[in-house]
Formats: sequence, structure tokens, C-alpha cells
Amino acid sequence: MTFHHFESILLNSNFLWCCFVVATRETAFIHAISAAAITHEITHQCRQGKIPECKCAQVKKQRKGSDDWQWGGCSDNIRYGEKETKRFIDKLENGNDARTAFNLHNNDVGRKVR
Repeated sequence: MTFHHFESILLNSNFLWCCFVVATRETAFIHAISAAAITHEITHQCRQGKIPECKCAQVKKQRKGSDDWQWGGCSDNIRYGEKETKRFIDKLENGNDARTAFNLHNNDVGRKVR
């Protein structure tokens, strides 16, 4: 499944958000854990090179240690994962009430879990 296919499924099916009528601790958890899982998956797909517009994360120069080992490869671009998750998960929240603020807050909490 490609990233854009995944995005299409989320936006066109209202994912799980359609079924939660009452704001509870459990729905808060589901929003947060869903956002965390989606952020993780986007970040993972990016690192694997499966999202063309996503690049490896910038890695700070590390001090030269006593051994000859140096980091190589692609680092997780968590910022990209957070940004893309916010872009399409938060689109599902369309309102200007306390429930929308509650859901957006919990989505944000989930994106920041590392």
C-alpha cells in the first residue's frame, strides 16, 4: 500500500472517527494512539525510501569518538511524519467546538509520542 493510497483511505472513510460519539478517556487514547501509529508508519515508509517527496532527516555532526565507526544510512524524518499526519488526520476534524479542540489536542499528543 502506498502512502497516497493510505491517505485516500483515511480521508474517504472517516477512519474510526465516525463511531465515537462521546468524548471519553478511551476516545482520547484512540485518537492519540492512532496519530502515533500513523506518524510512525509514515516515518518508517520515508526511511525505507517509499515516499518520493520525503528525504532522510538531517543528522547533526557527531563528535569523533575513539572508534572508527560513523553513522551511515537514512535517519527517521520524524518532522516529516508529524507534518504529514497533521495534514491529513486533522482534516477529519471539522468544527469549532470543544469536541474538535479535544480531538485535535489528542491527535497532537499522539504525534509527539516518540
